[in-house]
Amino acid sequence: MPDARIFSLGQRWNSDTEPELGLGIVTDLDHRTVTVAFPSCQQTRRYAQAQAPLTRLRLASGDPVSLPGSGDEPPLDAVIEARHEGSNHTFVYMVRVNDEPPQPLPEQA
Repeated sequence: MPDARIFSLGQRWNSDTEPELGLGIVTDLDHRTVTVAFPSCQQTRRYAQAQAPLTRLRLASGDPVSLPGSGDEPPLDAVIEARHEGSNHTFVYMVRVNDEPPQPLPEQA
């Protein structure tokens, strides 16, 4: 399975066949299936990992992000993919608000 198709808890994925579901979050997986919750419509889907019609969400440096509770939408400073043991192959986005040093914004947040 290519690296882009490694499923891990907390990752964000979009459904290719049901885009109206919105952004999904991996909530469960086993050796053959992956379960994705779509909070915006309160739906859950279970897919065979090998044939899941899903595309991984990956923001890029410069993309604006909404920070919960602040109303700020700063651009991303950097994107880091955590690949070490226990990292779950998730992204860590670095965000700089005003003149503060960059702060991590984990994909699982």
